[in-house]
Amino acid sequence: MVITTPSIKTIILTSQAISEFNEKSFVPKIKMFNFSSAKLNANAATNNDPYFVYQNGMRKTLQRLLDAQKRIIFVLDIPGLEFEPMACVTRPWRLNGITAKTPCAIPRSQVDARQKKYLDMVTKVLHDYPAVKVWDTLPALCDKNYCWAIKEDKMLYRDNNHLNEIGAIYLGKHLHIL
Repeated sequence: MVITTPSIKTIILTSQAISEFNEKSFVPKIKMFNFSSAKLNANAATNNDPYFVYQNGMRKTLQRLLDAQKRIIFVLDIPGLEFEPMACVTRPWRLNGITAKTPCAIPRSQVDARQKKYLDMVTKVLHDYPAVKVWDTLPALCDKNYCWAIKEDKMLYRDNNHLNEIGAIYLGKHLHIL
């Protein structure tokens, strides 16, 4: 629909980063055929490497959208937390005696290390598509030391890897037309 609808001019793409935490669940469900590149086509049907599958799917998607004259903004994945955001909420009392998590954040160094392979892979693909604009979400959600689940006294995440509505609005305020 996006490709065949002339009134849709800009496409914003995002996806969850593949990492050592989720790469085993990211496997192809069907055989891959009809890639625009014969080089990709030769290996696609037999290669189950999640990074290979991701890159090929990304290339195919970007090429089809560009061929349809769409403007593309690729949003780099948000930092995943290693805790549930509700762990940061102060409760009047807790039966287990555990206090609220402070800081309500994950160290930036952990996020950078965990996203390195994903960023290397995505950057490699995006290098071949200079017309695609890239938006890095980390500056909005992180400082040099931490990536925060709460900003401006508002919870931004609904779980450890998805923003809630407040988080989406907060992040959207940082999206400047690229």
